[in-house]
Amino acid sequence: MEIGDEVKKTATVLSTIAQKFKVFIASSLQLLESNTLPVNLTINDMSASRTVKEVLDTLCLMKQISNQSLKKYEYSLTDTFDECYEIKQDRDVDVRYYACVVDKNRAGAKPTVLFRLNLAYNHWEELGYLRLKQLDDNE
Repeated sequence: MEIGDEVKKTATVLSTIAQKFKVFIASSLQLLESNTLPVNLTINDMSASRTVKEVLDTLCLMKQISNQSLKKYEYSLTDTFDECYEIKQDRDVDVRYYACVVDKNRAGAKPTVLFRLNLAYNHWEELGYLRLKQLDDNE
């Protein structure tokens, strides 16, 4: 049996338990290192484990945004991006920014969201909707 089949089997068992006992179960898998931009993650970045998507209710793919590329992104408090904000590198060396791509959501929307993580305190803060900066017509 392949690793992907084992992961899918385990996810199916956990999903059955969650439904039976009406509880929430979250699990995480580490993605393969890839050159995929954080906002462009897809199930294909999970390699052998991508068949697990079939049994999940929600699938979120997360990847750190490097400090060098923060200037390429912007975020907004709404999904309409009427007002956008710069992501500024934090002076605190323990702070990281993560893109969260909701690849599957049986309950509704599938946004791309920006999180700020403080590693020292394991504190996650959702900042808003994330996208690559849009070029102005004048540029």
